[in-house]
Amino acid sequence: MNGRLDGGAPRAFALSYLAIESLGVAGYWAALALMPQSRASFTLTGAPPSSLWSLSAAEASLLASGVLALWGLYRRKRWARPLLWLHAGAAIYAALLAAGMAVAEPRLWPGAGLMLPVLVVPLSLAVAAERADGSAEAPRWLCVAHTLVQTVFFWAFFLLIVPVLLRRVEVWLGLSAAALSGPGVRAAGIAIFAAASCIGLSSGWSMATAGRGTPLPTSPARRLVVTGPYRWVRNPMALAGVLQAVAAGLWLGSWVVIAYALCGAVLWHVAVRPQEERELSERFGEEFAAYRRVVRCWVPRLSPLLAR
Repeated sequence: MNGRLDGGAPRAFALSYLAIESLGVAGYWAALALMPQSRASFTLTGAPPSSLWSLSAAEASLLASGVLALWGLYRRKRWARPLLWLHAGAAIYAALLAAGMAVAEPRLWPGAGLMLPVLVVPLSLAVAAERADGSAEAPRWLCVAHTLVQTVFFWAFFLLIVPVLLRRVEVWLGLSAAALSGPGVRAAGIAIFAAASCIGLSSGWSMATAGRGTPLPTSPARRLVVTGPYRWVRNPMALAGVLQAVAAGLWLGSWVVIAYALCGAVLWHVAVRPQEERELSERFGEEFAAYRRVVRCWVPRLSPLLAR
């Protein structure tokens, strides 16, 4: 079908995202159908729970276009490209609808928060499908702007929305986190989060300015990045994200959130890292191999890699 989604890592990311999104939408409606008591959490005050079904058209179009785009991309069909654009339109409509309800009634923020990736990723997939790997480099300012937008949306989702909802589930299940309570624990959480955020922001800046890319696999760095935090550790963004999520768990006093952070680290290391490093090896050859030999994946070097 041409475009950047033909590449190994971008295609794997697109397929994984569309599958997870489709399962999430289907699971959401299944939960509403099987647990009527949950409907009030997504319904405006005074509106009957049945009013939720007025949103079904938007959600059905999101689910249907996502599943078809997933199938077309998996089969490498040319019709997957227009379907990705159709899916992006359905995603933006559904996300803005959820955001509008949250603006009207702030207690409905979980629904809007869970739609944050839907507002960004489908459009990125559609754009990536139109661009070939050999296309001209984007201007530096555009890479910085895209990286900033991605950072805001994904930090809000993975480091605020998901941890808070997990903490609610933890409380609902009656799980105790007494060992994580106290001002010292919260202070440690703040310190770790601040330090990890600096690493994450610096990594994004290096990715955008030196690599002329963004954190999303659909718009990767066009040059091998060996500046900034990449002089100490090979995957500073992943390391920073895990530490930020652990810090969120300390702040919230939640073992479940800390477990979520550690599970995310394992998933990234096992499922994402191998594909990403194969892609880097194919694109940068010996340059990446030499870098990989002297800079570790998770454990930072004691001294920074000298600039070449």
